[in-house]
Amino acid sequence: MKTNNKFYTLLLISILLVGASFTSCQKEEMSPYVREPEVVLTDEIDIWFYDNFLKPYNCVVRWKWDDTFVDTKYYVSPPKRDVMIPVGEMILKYWMDPFVIQGGQEFIKEHFPPEIVCVGSQLLNADGTLTMGYAEAGVRITLTDLNSFDIKNTRWVVEQLRVIHHEFTHIIHQKHGLPEGYELVTKENYIGNAWVNLETEQAIALGMISPYGSSDQYEDFCELVSLYLTIAKDEFNRTYLTYANPDDGLNEGRALIMRKLELAAEYYSSNFGIDLNELRNSIQDRIRNK
Repeated sequence: MKTNNKFYTLLLISILLVGASFTSCQKEEMSPYVREPEVVLTDEIDIWFYDNFLKPYNCVVRWKWDDTFVDTKYYVSPPKRDVMIPVGEMILKYWMDPFVIQGGQEFIKEHFPPEIVCVGSQLLNADGTLTMGYAEAGVRITLTDLNSFDIKNTRWVVEQLRVIHHEFTHIIHQKHGLPEGYELVTKENYIGNAWVNLETEQAIALGMISPYGSSDQYEDFCELVSLYLTIAKDEFNRTYLTYANPDDGLNEGRALIMRKLELAAEYYSSNFGIDLNELRNSIQDRIRNK
């Protein structure tokens, strides 16, 4: 998930993430996931992740540094020991538990990635963008900037959740495809790499939830779901769905966003029995009461 520095500072001012930092997915091939044989665990962090991730969800959390899991072109820092269990608790509280409540344990067991790679720092790309996290073929999600962990910092928490839910949505569509007809709603408005030149209002006019969402239908879908889940309801509605200001020229785009949101809600309901609105309420309640 990439963040364009041109917009990054401006778009992170609000903790409600009105057009939060642009995100994208790393496309490069990494080493394949290989399940290790069982070993006797002695490290308290390893034991905690075994009890809470590997045993119930068959997910290995890579927190001890191994550079085979991150491309060598990046200068990165490993995660600190003292943030790892709190990060794990955050993942359980804001990612896994809301989906379990809505979709059940079997939904998480079927869709949760078998591997999470933890990176302490952000990843700086040659083009000046920041990679905030990425998913690989539905089997691995990499989370970055974990050494900045601060559960009281709403901005940081929401940014991490946006990355998490964006990448998890990639896993969902990689397994089940997009909602039927989704890519047709704004078919003519996807602009590939030219997204970096867009402002948020220009993206909305195209019927996109964010500039990065205009790159293609898959990033559009992941941006839509992740922002819907993590931006406060009133702010989301005011920015993307209401028609209070007919003079701003964005209402045609908002109608397209609304149509795609309806398709996304039907997709989650019919495929998984998940009420997307209730899922958002659960996540938002946890953000407010952390």
